Amino acid sequence: MNFLENILSRLNDAPDRVFLAEAHAGGDRTATGAELLAQIAAARAFLRTTGLVKGDRCALVAPNSIRWAALDLAIIAEGLIAVPLYARQAPAELVATLRDASSGLVCCGDSALRDAIAKRRASRCSTTFSRSRLPIRLPRRTRLRRRTLSPSFTRLAHRAKPKA
Repeated sequence: MNFLENILSRLNDAPDRVFLAEAHAGGDRTATGAELLAQIAAARAFLRTTGLVKGDRCALVAPNSIRWAALDLAIIAEGLIAVPLYARQAPAELVATLRDASSGLVCCGDSALRDAIAKRRASRCSTTFSRSRLPIRLPRRTRLRRRTLSPSFTRLAHRAKPKA
């Protein structure tokens, strides 16, 4: 049993047990095994619609949270390579790291961060990001998507031409 199977098994075996907690000014938020499994399942369902294949990179740019952990586990469960980045980094630094990592999907924790990254990427790449919820078709070498999995996670997807 690998570590992911071990984690999912423990969540499944204790659906009512609290596994994660987030500290907030108004009180803690918690997630039980069943709640985490539901979030992981929803994220995996989304990831399957993106066109990413096993071995593709998926960047995760968001503050640490229960949703971050669920999405990270979903990325790994789908056979993708998680590229965790600090949400507090300057957008220019994030864009440079994303370019180096060749991430096929960028998952942002909020729309302000998403827009800051999109603005920088659009100015330095031959790509733009659609405001519609539908995928847009661009020239053969580039395909972009923007979709919403939950109010807390907004994704920008960028599939660039494979490196030769």
